[in-house]
Amino acid sequence: MAQGDAFAHDLMDSFIASILKRWKLVLAHRIIPDNMDTVRKMVSIHTDSRNSIDDKRFAEVNDLRFYLAKDSDDRKSLFTRIVEAFYNLKIMILHLHYKSK
Repeated sequence: MAQGDAFAHDLMDSFIASILKRWKLVLAHRIIPDNMDTVRKMVSIHTDSRNSIDDKRFAEVNDLRFYLAKDSDDRKSLFTRIVEAFYNLKIMILHLHYKSK
C-alpha cells in the first residue's frame, strides 16, 4: 500500500493507530470482562470426592482460574496485568507526545 505512494504514510499510520486503539478497547472492556465472568462461573459439578480423577482435573482448572482472573496480595492475575499494560502504554505514549512538543 505504501509502494508508489498510493496512500500517504501519515494516513496509514493514523489508520493503524485507530485500529489498534479500537482493538485494545474491545479487549480491555469487552473480551476480558466477558472471559472473567466465564472463568468465575466455573465450578466443580461433582459434589462427592470419591472420584480422584475429577478432583485432580478440577484442581488444574481451578489453578488456571486463579492464574487468569484472581488477584492476590503477592500476585496479579493475567487479566489484570493485560489491562494495566494497556494503561501503562497509554501513559508512555502521552509522555512521548508531551516530550516531543
